[in-house]
Amino acid sequence: MKRISKISVLMLATFALIYTTSCSKDDEPTPSPLNNENPIENPDNTDSGNSNQPPTANAQKFEVAEDAVAGDVIGVVEAEDLEGNPLTYSLVEDASELFLVAENGEITLAEGKSLDFETTVGYSLTLHVSDGINEPVEFTVNIKVENVIENLFEDPESFILKFEVTAGQALTIGTNSEFEYDYTIDWGDGSDEETLTLQNPTHEYLNEDIYLVAIKGNFPALKMYQDAQDGLQASRDALVDVVQWGAQKWQSMQNAFKNCQNIVEFSATDQPDWSETTNMSSMFLGAVNFNGAIGNWVTSNVTDMSSMFLGATSFNQDIGNWATNSVTSMVYMFGQTEVFNQDLSKWVTSKVTDMGSMFEEAKAFNQDISGWDVSNVTDMSYMFDKAAAFDQNLGAWEIASVTQMENMLDNTNLSTENVNATLVGWEEFVSNNDGPKDIMLGMASLEACGEGYLSKVVLENFNGWVINVGSSIECP
Repeated sequence: MKRISKISVLMLATFALIYTTSCSKDDEPTPSPLNNENPIENPDNTDSGNSNQPPTANAQKFEVAEDAVAGDVIGVVEAEDLEGNPLTYSLVEDASELFLVAENGEITLAEGKSLDFETTVGYSLTLHVSDGINEPVEFTVNIKVENVIENLFEDPESFILKFEVTAGQALTIGTNSEFEYDYTIDWGDGSDEETLTLQNPTHEYLNEDIYLVAIKGNFPALKMYQDAQDGLQASRDALVDVVQWGAQKWQSMQNAFKNCQNIVEFSATDQPDWSETTNMSSMFLGAVNFNGAIGNWVTSNVTDMSSMFLGATSFNQDIGNWATNSVTSMVYMFGQTEVFNQDLSKWVTSKVTDMGSMFEEAKAFNQDISGWDVSNVTDMSYMFDKAAAFDQNLGAWEIASVTQMENMLDNTNLSTENVNATLVGWEEFVSNNDGPKDIMLGMASLEACGEGYLSKVVLENFNGWVINVGSSIECP
């Protein structure tokens, strides 16, 4: 009887526990559905689905011509509002006090205000956009002023020169009579522009000063030196700079700056168009102070570079990347230069026929040009005469077309080693190609010995060469 009572009590306790747990779960509140029609109020107004968001605006840019007048619409700013609320705009900051901003976002130039590209090229404004509910949103607007070409000096197509003239000086711009001209010129002293077709335009200046002269139109060639009696020396002396090359397709630069002794460099930042230029002969002849950076010129169509830097005693710029593939004449090209000593090893010389006096009296030049293709060169006379620093081996040159070598290496600085190597190389070429024959080779003041001496003997006794070089069979 006691055993049955204990079991009954245990069962009743278990049943009571289960009943209590079940009732507890049934009393919990039912969770709200996801789309609750009566959400709990967000006291911080941060629920993006139910609060009004401020508008958004990015930085914006506009362009305006410098001749804009008051009331001209420069641009209309834009912003976005997720709720589609009407937006209004206002100007917060404009340090220039030049602009107005309407509520609809239109930016205009204020009454009585004007723009000037030459003074200021851009402005920055701070604006607000408001939806009338949230705090205004700040954003930036940048306004770029565009240049309006008002005269030839502002026109990127103009050719612009700088002159230093004296009071009462008649200045002449040298032209080339082989070409026709049709151009507008502004002499830079306040006088009226002139439209001309004549050669050698001339203008008299009342006052001593520095003047810019701008030329636009068909002006195919500048030729400041024409002949010894051209009367242009005062104008050549007055020319001090090329400020802008302009859009002209130059036809010739022959004698362009010849004897212009006061040009030091070109301040022009644009590139001249040499695409139709074939003649640069004597371009800087006698321009004793010129040392302009012209290494990036595109010269691929130039055929004549003769005397180009003859007597340009200050010139020493890197022009090693020039395209010389069309050049046929380099006669006197660097003659009488005093400091020029740049690497020219990359030059393509396969079409050159005349290298006579090319480095004659080029006092500083001593570069390795042994890789040049000289197979079409006929004249090498005086090529290095008195080039006092030159000491290179030219024995690898293929001299098949040469007919003249008189005074070629006279009074150079070739070591006996390089003299020997040059003679050995040329003798081998002549023997293998049966020529050239009957060549007079100038090597005055130089010495050959050993193999160089033997090569000299072969060239002279079997090929008709005459070589004025000191020689001995034994090397010291």
